[in-house]
Amino acid sequence: MKVCMLAEKLPPEFTGSGRQALFLGKALVDRNVDIVGLCSSVNGESNTDTTWGFPILRVHTSSKAPVRSFQFALRSMIRLLQNRHGYDILHVHGYCLAAITSLVVAKFLGKRTLYKVAIPNDDDVRAIHKSRFGWIKSFFIKRFDKFIAISDRVRKGLETAGCPEAKVVSIPNGVERRFCWDEKARREARQDLMKQLAFDENCRIISYVGSIQALKGIDVLARAWPRIVTQAPESRLLMVGPFIEQTNFHGELLSLLGEHFGKTVFLVGNVSDPEHYYRASDVFVFPSRNESFGNVLVEAMACGTPCVATRIEGVTDDIIKNGFDGLVVEQEDHEAMADAIVSVLRNPELGKHLGFNAAQTVTERFRMESIADKYHELYRKLLNGDDK
Repeated sequence: MKVCMLAEKLPPEFTGSGRQALFLGKALVDRNVDIVGLCSSVNGESNTDTTWGFPILRVHTSSKAPVRSFQFALRSMIRLLQNRHGYDILHVHGYCLAAITSLVVAKFLGKRTLYKVAIPNDDDVRAIHKSRFGWIKSFFIKRFDKFIAISDRVRKGLETAGCPEAKVVSIPNGVERRFCWDEKARREARQDLMKQLAFDENCRIISYVGSIQALKGIDVLARAWPRIVTQAPESRLLMVGPFIEQTNFHGELLSLLGEHFGKTVFLVGNVSDPEHYYRASDVFVFPSRNESFGNVLVEAMACGTPCVATRIEGVTDDIIKNGFDGLVVEQEDHEAMADAIVSVLRNPELGKHLGFNAAQTVTERFRMESIADKYHELYRKLLNGDDK
């Protein structure tokens, strides 16, 4: 069983769907699946990277977005043709121009194909159809043998776009074992972070992990912050993830935070060990406006951190049972978000209850081992032709 995982971006670039592809690839290697990754690279020449435990073919492209996509689409075709005996299944993670060109090559070679939606309203079939030359793009995308729906929202979107129900397979994203409940690691992470940031030992840490952009609802969290620190002055907010300073949104964010920025709110930047921040936190916040799943939310839950998330129909309300393993508030309601965060800070027993149940939820539903088993079975059915 040989599978090619294709995505325009894979780590070390910051990409949630790319991280999931590589986490899944590692788990499948343990199940005797031959995995090869294929992505573009804007750093240096083309090369083969084996740091994830399987070969990743990184194809050199321009760093300019339109040119990058076009170059990767062409060069990935060449790689797929040259490496025709190195894969039986093409598994595409998220839309890029190469998704179409690679599909054409795979169909020509008689390979089986999977397409995984990464972001609703961005790379699902309906959104692709509305884009420039969308009818041509969606015509090809619909030719994939199977579509992976990582949430109920994605499934409904695919079916609304006319994808046959038999072609849609529901498999959520998985969480690696390094994201887990570990009290010793929690204490050490908190001590390290307190020392690193020179926080008082009585500080309460609220964290966000993800890219700093409007889509992620960071501005709602920023509006909630004055209400939070008024009721819990010992609170400190850590925003962990990549950000670009020369943007209107960055300026708006600094304006919303005002005097709090640099005093009670800190931009940490991208990190390689997000579990360190999950474990050190008293509350994890997931304020996003649009997601197909919520990888960082489930990772934080796996670490036993009480979480406050915005309601995204068919996504967060399918992950969290409000009041049992997390708290869910309505989108754009910064007051409700603030009150939910403060309720956890003021009630340690509530935090313990939510965190314990959250870790159990992940163990039962989202561990990468069980997710990899589902993909392994799907691949087997595709190759045996009994997936109809």
